[in-house]
Amino acid sequence: MHGISVRYLHAIFSAAGTSYSHELLNIRLERAARMLRLAPFSDLSVAEIAWRCAFFDASHLTRHFRQRFGTTPGAFRSSSAPMPIPS
Repeated sequence: MHGISVRYLHAIFSAAGTSYSHELLNIRLERAARMLRLAPFSDLSVAEIAWRCAFFDASHLTRHFRQRFGTTPGAFRSSSAPMPIPS
C-alpha cells in the first residue's frame, strides 16, 4: 500500500476527525450528485446511478443522499437543470 500501513492510514483519518469509510461515502455521494446533474446521464435511472456509484440499491443511495444533501436523488435531479460535461 505504497509504504503506508493500514494502522497509520487510520490514524491520519482519525487525526482529521473522519474515517476512510466516511470519506469514501462522501466521494460516492458526490459522484452520484454529479451524475444526476450531467446531461449524458439524464437517461439513467436513480437505481442505475446507485449501482454505478457502488450503492447496494436505490434506497441505500436515497437514505445517504438525503442525509448529506437534504433531499432525495430524484428531487435533486428535478431541481437541477442538466449540465454538459465540462471540458
